[in-house]
Amino acid sequence: MGLANGHADGTVQSRFLEDISTDEREMTISIPEGWTYWNGDEITAEDLYTAFELKRYQNYDSTSYESHEIVDDYTVKRTFKSPVTPTLMQASLVGEPFVHSELFSDYLEDYEDASSADERESVTEELIQYTISAEDYIDGGYGTGVYRPTEWNSDRADAELVEDHPMAESTDIPGVRIYAVGGETDAMARNNTLDRAGVHPDDTWMESTDLEIERTINWFRAQKFILNWNNKHLSNLNVRRAIMAIMPLEAMSAAANEGGYNAEPTQLQTGLRESIHGEYLGEDFTEQLIEYPVASDPEAAGEYMRAAGYSEEGGSWVSPDGEQVSFNILSRSNTGQALPTTAFSDALNRFGIETEVNAIGEDYYTTLQNWEFDMGWVWHVASALWHPTSYFSNDFYGVRIGDPGETEGTGETGIPLTMTIPSEIGAEEISGSGQEIRPAQLSNDLRSAESTERVREITRTLSWWFNYSLPAIAYIQENQTRALDTTNFEIVSDTQPPLNVSEPIMEALFNGRIRQK
Repeated sequence: MGLANGHADGTVQSRFLEDISTDEREMTISIPEGWTYWNGDEITAEDLYTAFELKRYQNYDSTSYESHEIVDDYTVKRTFKSPVTPTLMQASLVGEPFVHSELFSDYLEDYEDASSADERESVTEELIQYTISAEDYIDGGYGTGVYRPTEWNSDRADAELVEDHPMAESTDIPGVRIYAVGGETDAMARNNTLDRAGVHPDDTWMESTDLEIERTINWFRAQKFILNWNNKHLSNLNVRRAIMAIMPLEAMSAAANEGGYNAEPTQLQTGLRESIHGEYLGEDFTEQLIEYPVASDPEAAGEYMRAAGYSEEGGSWVSPDGEQVSFNILSRSNTGQALPTTAFSDALNRFGIETEVNAIGEDYYTTLQNWEFDMGWVWHVASALWHPTSYFSNDFYGVRIGDPGETEGTGETGIPLTMTIPSEIGAEEISGSGQEIRPAQLSNDLRSAESTERVREITRTLSWWFNYSLPAIAYIQENQTRALDTTNFEIVSDTQPPLNVSEPIMEALFNGRIRQK
């Protein structure tokens, strides 16, 4: 049982916690009385405190947490090192576990006694070596879920309902069998073996099974290409805009779908998932932004290249100093990324810009962070937080700029740490003195914004910068479609918290919210 989930509307909600409240740098977490582990031991604040502190000590210098405190048997207070917007304070609980304190109390005491980084590292090394077998964990009754495993192997796990669990009263499903994800999953779904499956909306094979699409979630994640401004061509704004115009977003989205994603092309370059535009930007803002082509538009791309001072010679684009334009593109070798990258590369080649694609399998992210590419594929947002700070985080999952403490020079991808953009939203050129911004610092400011209005203000500035400057191009936005055997099962209609999460059927199952028809 986790502490909280991030929901598609940007909120953080919990199926377990009684209350989550924030006040300046402090967050207070309350758990209900009377909830127990499988062995009958009551879940208390000490269990949350132990898990929180173990994590804090393991990341002592880099953690965002200053301290944790047990307020009473059912309440823990978390204090952050610096101000954090309330939504993000609550989001720090998303996916967080808690532990039975007796399993880890010795390690916590050792951490508390450690007086130096070396001593803490020594405890961490011991903790990493500590294991408890699945058999001992289950036999000891240290779990908390509504279903308790009875048998398992490398292919599947069987579990039975814990009938006195607080979440058991709304379900009549006595047991579940969970299969390990693998190459046979699709075949099992097609053979009507599974009661829940990930599917694509265009899948027609479901007609011969009991599976029906139960829910589609506008998921938090997008995919993008980073544009490395250290390449002298890409340091030119109009060349970046030409790349944007020639990029075949619709074809790339279709290729991603062929590779197994449920994707749609990004319509407006804001750096955000479009499903949260209304909350953080507003139509009055988005309707003013620069609208780039969604389908590949060679004519518009040519106009941008000529505006940059480039010319077309013998079917190739040449810079003002006579150099033919060519780019290397870094991509994962996975089909879902390789196919859209190929569509992108082909469009550039047809346009007259030579490309070389370097598709990487293992160690892709290590290779990416060497920054030795002109354009590089990567996810856009890696955690389920539908909050602007996720999309504008100062790393390669957001928009990597560089050290927010510096004001001069550029970051790893050549983006200036201090930039000037137009003061007028939607202007394609700077008029007058413009507006000076520091994107990396704004990324930090967004994380610590303590009011809704301040969050929106910073988000609008960053989105306008993204739209105007194109530090990256978000080419698709992902959706998640899940099917359920609706012939035999149904989700309890009044499920709370709402199931607008990335795995709604599994969430319902482990909330005890699925029952037989």
